[in-house]
Amino acid sequence: MKTLLLLFGGQSSEHGVSCKSVASIIPYIDKSLFDVLVVGITKTGRGYLTEASPEEIANESWENNQGLLLQVVLLLYCGTRLLGNPKTKYSVIVIPQITFD
Repeated sequence: MKTLLLLFGGQSSEHGVSCKSVASIIPYIDKSLFDVLVVGITKTGRGYLTEASPEEIANESWENNQGLLLQVVLLLYCGTRLLGNPKTKYSVIVIPQITFD
Protein backbone atom coordinates (compact mmCIF):
# COMPACT_ATOMS: atom_id res chain seq x y z
CA MET A 1 0.00 0.00 0.00
CA LYS A 2 1.24 3.49 -0.83
CA THR A 3 1.08 6.51 1.44
CA LEU A 4 -0.68 9.58 0.06
CA LEU A 5 0.12 12.95 1.63
CA LEU A 6 -2.45 15.71 1.21
CA LEU A 7 -1.36 19.23 2.14
CA PHE A 8 -3.81 22.11 2.42
CA GLY A 9 -4.22 25.57 3.88
CA GLY A 10 -1.28 27.90 4.27
CA GLN A 11 -0.64 31.55 4.86
CA SER A 12 -1.86 32.87 1.52
CA SER A 13 -5.13 34.60 0.73
CA GLU A 14 -6.14 31.31 -0.95
CA HIS A 15 -6.24 29.42 2.38
CA GLY A 16 -9.99 28.81 2.23
CA VAL A 17 -9.87 27.69 -1.40
CA SER A 18 -7.17 25.18 -0.54
CA CYS A 19 -9.26 23.80 2.35
CA LYS A 20 -12.29 23.37 0.10
CA SER A 21 -10.18 21.80 -2.67
CA VAL A 22 -8.67 19.08 -0.52
CA ALA A 23 -12.01 18.44 1.22
CA SER A 24 -13.61 17.83 -2.16
CA ILE A 25 -11.16 15.08 -3.16
CA ILE A 26 -10.84 13.16 0.13
CA PRO A 27 -14.10 11.20 -0.33
CA TYR A 28 -12.91 9.92 -3.72
CA ILE A 29 -9.60 8.44 -2.56
CA ASP A 30 -9.60 4.65 -2.52
CA LYS A 31 -8.57 3.88 1.09
CA SER A 32 -7.90 0.25 0.13
CA LEU A 33 -5.08 1.50 -2.11
CA PHE A 34 -3.68 4.38 -0.04
CA ASP A 35 -2.81 5.20 3.55
CA VAL A 36 -3.85 8.85 3.61
CA LEU A 37 -2.02 11.45 5.68
CA VAL A 38 -3.73 14.83 5.80
CA VAL A 39 -1.68 17.83 6.88
CA GLY A 40 -3.34 21.19 7.38
CA ILE A 41 -1.30 24.36 7.47
CA THR A 42 -2.82 27.15 9.54
CA LYS A 43 -2.94 30.80 8.54
CA THR A 44 -0.02 31.32 10.93
CA GLY A 45 2.01 28.68 9.07
CA ARG A 46 1.93 25.77 11.50
CA GLY A 47 1.43 22.32 10.01
CA TYR A 48 -0.77 19.76 11.79
CA LEU A 49 -1.51 16.16 11.03
CA THR A 50 -5.31 16.04 11.15
CA GLU A 51 -8.05 13.44 11.09
CA ALA A 52 -10.75 16.05 10.53
CA SER A 53 -13.68 15.21 8.29
CA PRO A 54 -13.92 16.77 4.83
CA GLU A 55 -16.73 18.99 6.18
CA GLU A 56 -14.51 20.26 9.03
CA ILE A 57 -11.71 20.94 6.56
CA ALA A 58 -14.00 22.74 4.11
CA ASN A 59 -15.49 25.04 6.75
CA GLU A 60 -12.06 25.50 8.37
CA SER A 61 -13.16 24.24 11.79
CA TRP A 62 -10.40 21.58 11.62
CA GLU A 63 -8.13 24.13 13.31
CA ASN A 64 -10.21 23.80 16.50
CA ASN A 65 -9.15 20.14 16.81
CA GLN A 66 -5.52 20.30 15.81
CA GLY A 67 -3.61 17.05 15.76
CA LEU A 68 0.10 16.45 15.92
CA LEU A 69 2.16 19.57 15.24
CA LEU A 70 4.60 18.81 12.45
CA GLN A 71 7.91 20.46 11.83
CA VAL A 72 7.67 19.98 8.09
CA VAL A 73 10.68 20.23 5.82
CA LEU A 74 9.71 20.02 2.17
CA LEU A 75 12.21 19.04 -0.45
CA LEU A 76 11.19 20.48 -3.79
CA TYR A 77 12.85 18.80 -6.73
CA CYS A 78 12.42 20.02 -10.28
CA GLY A 79 11.76 16.89 -12.24
CA THR A 80 9.96 13.59 -11.91
CA ARG A 81 12.07 11.92 -9.23
CA LEU A 82 9.82 12.89 -6.33
CA LEU A 83 6.33 13.09 -7.82
CA GLY A 84 5.06 10.05 -9.62
CA ASN A 85 8.18 7.93 -9.33
CA PRO A 86 6.96 4.30 -9.48
CA LYS A 87 10.05 3.10 -7.60
CA THR A 88 9.12 4.93 -4.39
CA LYS A 89 6.44 3.80 -1.97
CA TYR A 90 5.02 7.31 -1.62
CA SER A 91 2.63 9.27 -3.80
CA VAL A 92 2.11 12.98 -3.31
CA ILE A 93 -0.73 15.30 -4.24
CA VAL A 94 -0.01 18.96 -3.65
CA ILE A 95 -2.98 21.29 -3.58
CA PRO A 96 -1.64 24.27 -5.57
CA GLN A 97 -3.08 27.07 -3.42
CA ILE A 98 -0.46 26.43 -0.72
CA THR A 99 2.39 28.92 -0.87
CA PHE A 100 5.73 28.65 0.88
CA ASP A 101 7.73 31.77 1.68
